[in-house]
Amino acid sequence: MLRLIAILILLSSLNNSYATDLNYSLALGNEFFTNVNQVNDPVSNEQLRTLAGEVSISESSSFLQAALTSSYRIQNYLNDIEVDENQAQLNANILWLAYPGRLEWLLTDIYTQVAINTLDRDVPSNRQDVNILTFGPNYFIRLNSVNTINLEGRLIGQSFENDTDNNRITTAVRYIHNMNSYLNLALNLEGEIAKFDEPESDSNFDRHDLFFNALYSRGGSQMGIEFGYVDIDNDLVNNTTESRYRLFLESLRSNTSSLNMELSKNVVDRGSQIVNSNEGTPSDSLLDSFENDLSITTNSTFGYEVNSDSVNVTFNIFKQVNEGTVVQLFDSNANGLNIRTSWPATRGDRVALDINARNTDFINQPIIRKDQDRIYALSYTYRARRNINLNYRLSSIELDSNDDSLDFKDKRFLISVEYFSN
Repeated sequence: MLRLIAILILLSSLNNSYATDLNYSLALGNEFFTNVNQVNDPVSNEQLRTLAGEVSISESSSFLQAALTSSYRIQNYLNDIEVDENQAQLNANILWLAYPGRLEWLLTDIYTQVAINTLDRDVPSNRQDVNILTFGPNYFIRLNSVNTINLEGRLIGQSFENDTDNNRITTAVRYIHNMNSYLNLALNLEGEIAKFDEPESDSNFDRHDLFFNALYSRGGSQMGIEFGYVDIDNDLVNNTTESRYRLFLESLRSNTSSLNMELSKNVVDRGSQIVNSNEGTPSDSLLDSFENDLSITTNSTFGYEVNSDSVNVTFNIFKQVNEGTVVQLFDSNANGLNIRTSWPATRGDRVALDINARNTDFINQPIIRKDQDRIYALSYTYRARRNINLNYRLSSIELDSNDDSLDFKDKRFLISVEYFSN
């Protein structure tokens, strides 16, 4: 994190007309668990005390766009049922406009935690630190008023606690044609080379994507289509070619509501997918899908959102099929829904209800494993002072599997006080 702050200060000094925004927060928490290690037969209750701090910096100028959020969470389990493993998070994005409209340099850094074994319990002892650093240029060649060629290159370094370190090079060439103010067309050629430090356990691969996409935007709504193919050259299995496509619609129904729909198929680089890396605490997320493999993934989603002064509602349903190109152990069929509702109480207080449900069939296990993951949470935020919140959260995390030994229920209650800068 320190290296990125230094870069941010250095680049911002290149231009005098910049605006830097600094925010910070500090929170003390006390959380009770009925089954903290998520086992079928829990031993006893657990209590967790936490101290968490977060700092965010944003920078905006004609030469620099940057945002950095960093947090650190100290944890102490009083009964020592789970490990006292502190958690650090970093999400940094720096875009230097060296020659505005012609050349940009991008630097990103993500530090977070992901699952060690994605088929095991989602608890702190099943977490590993990961750091992903990305650097590279964007170069724009404007042929005329409606045609542009974009060139992109990235160097990516991924470091893990558990010996799956790797380096990647990605490139992209895009020919973009603006038909009019509503319709954009693009022809895209992308490439990726992935090299692992231990190729005997993680397969090196090359991939090449060629696809066409069209985007129509008007009146706050947009729809798009994409189709092409992916060529995969893998060290451990035969080369293969897969189709890719995407159809989507994002429609603004009114000033306060919108809906979205998507149907897609693509070859997903699981090793570059950091799921829920910056949303809440990792132990509160549903089972991650993280492996160093390419997955042929088919998605269908539908969502509806309402944002008004009286209520905010987000509703999403999804269906997903994953097929690994090398490792089939994690192949799955999944479906589920996510609902979040929040509404204001008095004096700036807020109440929120979250429901997350996911049904997953792991189809290439020795015996097909069928999991039903559920998370229910009711939250209340009390604005004690302008810069102080009292937070209360009652939640339940549940797993119901056809393997009865995996079933568990964990009831939780959190009380925390938070101080924030603005």
